[in-house]
Amino acid sequence: MKKLATLALVCCASMCCFAQKLPKQFESLLKQNPSIEYFETNKQLGTPSLVRFKSTNLPDAKNAEALISDIFQLEKPSNTLLSVSTTELASGVTVNKYKQVFNGVTVEHSAIIVNQMGGKIHSISAEVFDFSNLAKSSKALTETAALDMALGFVNAEEYSWQAIEKDKITLKSNPDAVARLNQLPESQKPTGLLVYARDIYATNQARLAWKFDVYATNPLSRNFIYVDAENGKILLADAIIKHADKINASAQAAKKKAEMQACGPVNPALLSTLRPANAPAVAVASSLGTALTRYAGTRAIHTTQLVVGATGTTDPNNTTARLTYSGTDTRTPVTSATVYILKDDTRGGGVETYDMNGAGGAPISLPGLHENSLAFVDKDNIWQDETAPNTNEDLIRGTTSNGSVGGDEGRNDDYAIDAHWGAEMVYDYWKTVHKRLSYDNKNTSIRSYVHY
Repeated sequence: MKKLATLALVCCASMCCFAQKLPKQFESLLKQNPSIEYFETNKQLGTPSLVRFKSTNLPDAKNAEALISDIFQLEKPSNTLLSVSTTELASGVTVNKYKQVFNGVTVEHSAIIVNQMGGKIHSISAEVFDFSNLAKSSKALTETAALDMALGFVNAEEYSWQAIEKDKITLKSNPDAVARLNQLPESQKPTGLLVYARDIYATNQARLAWKFDVYATNPLSRNFIYVDAENGKILLADAIIKHADKINASAQAAKKKAEMQACGPVNPALLSTLRPANAPAVAVASSLGTALTRYAGTRAIHTTQLVVGATGTTDPNNTTARLTYSGTDTRTPVTSATVYILKDDTRGGGVETYDMNGAGGAPISLPGLHENSLAFVDKDNIWQDETAPNTNEDLIRGTTSNGSVGGDEGRNDDYAIDAHWGAEMVYDYWKTVHKRLSYDNKNTSIRSYVHY
């Protein structure tokens, strides 16, 4: 009997210790709610992190937002919810995601995930900030001053908007490309967005902050930098390019090796300077082609057939240039021909592969850069190394006419085939195994860029 009494005291003490992790208003509410079976807490934030409901008393899904406000004590009008997404899983579970908004400002890193099935809520997992106990902060720091703080923190030698100037020199023979790049520098300089951000280096609580997307090219890095809007302190640097330190080390090693080999300058294939024709190509439904990939042998790929008239047509990706045959330097315009391009319309929003033609001093994610890429083109839909004179069928790329291996990157257009087939297989894997449509489950097109 004594042992039982001791055990009861231990259990009671454990429950009390667990309850103390939450402020009283959360503790009382969760314990008194007859539909809650179990709950956990976020020790750093002092708010519930998981709430699971009894199978015999599941709340209605139509009352989800009211239930969230009640459980997490999100008093209106200062606290509201922003619906982020709704995903229906193959298991029959529907996942609704929300973000927290305080006084009209989005709370970064907040997340409320509601799992429901059959119109009933089974559980809620969350990372919610309790603003009733947080230190107040104000926007004393201007956006310009905050940006100076962010750039000082990154301390890069070169940023993406500066790298664009180098691309203008590389692409100087293509006035259309340069004109587009001329519109980019200002738009690529980081602009501030006011948010509430987690002070990851100190209190782990939310502070009003300026958020900047800082993209550096030397050394390579991309971070969301959060600057306290009141005192200029860096609250968090969230790396968007992961393992950039390893990428930079690899790039430096490659540069040193290239300098030692002293192969001489490589002549990059610049973008076509030909003006686009007016006659549009007639696109035919995706066709099944054959591709001799570099690493996976002969594979079937889906492509799109284009019927091009005598005056030619524009490139499907770059309307400032004509459609030209790939694998040749300088590219030859496609006229009076039926050709195939690496565009698969059988998988979601499409699987597409394009040629950067050696451009790329600036980050490839800049819209003005990848929109200047061109289509890969083949005549017979048999994608292999074909070198017959005057056929425009070869997959060779380089400074030498015969594609010999050396400083010319000879015989390397087949990388595009590997990229195209590989992207198709990735799409199929996620759809077949995980019932997921493309990388975002919204069937968004998958685009690959070669020769960057």
